[in-house]
Amino acid sequence: MEDLESPHVTLFFSPTCAYCQQAREFLGRRNIEFVARDVSGDPDALRDLVRLTGKYNVPVIVVGDEVVIGFDRARLERLLPRRDRRKPRLGVSIATVRPNEGRPGGAYVGRVADGSSADRAGIRTGDIIVEMAHRPIADAHDVHLTLAGLSPGQQIPMTLWRNGHRLRLLVRL
Repeated sequence: MEDLESPHVTLFFSPTCAYCQQAREFLGRRNIEFVARDVSGDPDALRDLVRLTGKYNVPVIVVGDEVVIGFDRARLERLLPRRDRRKPRLGVSIATVRPNEGRPGGAYVGRVADGSSADRAGIRTGDIIVEMAHRPIADAHDVHLTLAGLSPGQQIPMTLWRNGHRLRLLVRL
């Protein structure tokens, strides 16, 4: 369910851009739900960025009808009120794992807390989280950002890599 007072937010980014990473962290810390569009891997996102700004520069954050070019923290703080709410917990310790010899990259599960959401869903130590809530997971940070946009009690699909196979399951946070 979307908060009617909250504007729609889109972040145009590139994974190698340090300011883009800061923008993602800012939005995540403020519990702002946003659509992330990677201009380095999505030609449609790049076309939309150029059409919107006339430039190839990232980050660009669109808040409702406002376009913020670059990571302008002061302007974003004015446009995006902080929303404090209880954060969902997955109950895992994770680390980034890069693709290697047929194994995908993602978030490596190093530990699963007993009785946690992850434990109840069947996530195991050694699994690699590759997709969560219909978002690709390239690293551990992506898991934290995805969780920041979710609510406790929400049920989400997750795709894991386990013993050379993809495994899909549902997790209630």
